[in-house]
Amino acid sequence: MTSLGNTIEFIIERRAGLSDSELAEAIYGESIQQHVNGECRYLESGGKLVRRHREDGIIGNYLPSLTSA
Repeated sequence: MTSLGNTIEFIIERRAGLSDSELAEAIYGESIQQHVNGECRYLESGGKLVRRHREDGIIGNYLPSLTSA
């Protein structure tokens, strides 16, 4: 079975910068972001995800390999 973390990484690899709410919508079909937010924070703490503000001010999620400083 695929974990939520793997699913998030898979989606972010293809659509970098999605917010937690946008990820929740892509995964669950509705914007229930609490579970996704926790997992994204966990992935960030492990160095697997970078979270930063997008141009619109919303926090986006990126893979470290696809971000430039």
